[in-house]
Amino acid sequence: MAFWKPFDDAPVHLVDTSDGWRLKVREFPGPGGKGTIYLQHGLGASHRNFDLHPHGPSPARWLAQRGWRVFTGELRGRSGGGPAKSWNFSDYLLRDVPALCAFVRRRSGERIHFVGHSMGGFLGLAHAALDDGKALASVTTLGAALHYGLSPNAFSRLLPLRPLLERLPMMIPNVLGHRLLGALWALRLLPGWHYRRRNMTLRAVLAFHGHAAADITVAELLELATTFSGEGILCSELGRRLPELARRLPVPWLSVAGAYDLQCPPEAAAWTYERVSAPRKRWLLCPEYGHFDLACGMDAHRDVWPEVVRFLENC
Repeated sequence: MAFWKPFDDAPVHLVDTSDGWRLKVREFPGPGGKGTIYLQHGLGASHRNFDLHPHGPSPARWLAQRGWRVFTGELRGRSGGGPAKSWNFSDYLLRDVPALCAFVRRRSGERIHFVGHSMGGFLGLAHAALDDGKALASVTTLGAALHYGLSPNAFSRLLPLRPLLERLPMMIPNVLGHRLLGALWALRLLPGWHYRRRNMTLRAVLAFHGHAAADITVAELLELATTFSGEGILCSELGRRLPELARRLPVPWLSVAGAYDLQCPPEAAAWTYERVSAPRKRWLLCPEYGHFDLACGMDAHRDVWPEVVRFLENC
């Protein structure tokens, strides 16, 4: 898979969290002038979810070329080191995202537009509510919801395996799994629940499975699985469920959903959209899209990202 490795030429900044982790933020150069966008990846993913260049689309570079100052951040466990061998969703929400956003806010000197894919999206919603709009100018979610227990999806089908999951070691080797099975996904021998295959080139599929994944801890999966035992994901450290935590946003919000999304079905995204209030919000259903291809589908630069830009320009 090394042949399909995307370029890693963006300048890297190091950001320290309050509990001793060192995270990476990449900055994509461009003419600037329109504002600052921060791109946040999701579960079991990395910054490459927004940058498969030259083997696939790069929303990060596409936005930077059009006058935005663009940053991508990585959550703990993806790069650098830290004091713990395991972590959970609460760590992402209460320590990683605040540190990453605070750095980008300081670096840019202006409030930032938070764009999150999948888990990155509901991290953005919850962070905006907790931050009370101090650092963020808007939130855009791609294939994200606050409650995944509403209808069958790729994750609900794994619930029977939960007793086995609780007995596993702390870390699930997601990277190894993607690299071993990537060729089978590329050849369409395995169901493509990560994306709608018709929207992905062969090179992008190989780059995605070979280099865009990250390992997952059992603790974060178990915390996220609370969405199936109540109305929405429970942030264990705060003792509050995300739909209640983020029910009132202080900033504008764009919710983008894919009609063929098997991880975050449009019904789940619509449920969240109906229950979260914002000064201004917009719903965008992409009829030909799945999950990851909302970010890096071969036509996303025509179908998805121009709509995101149009929304941000009016914030």
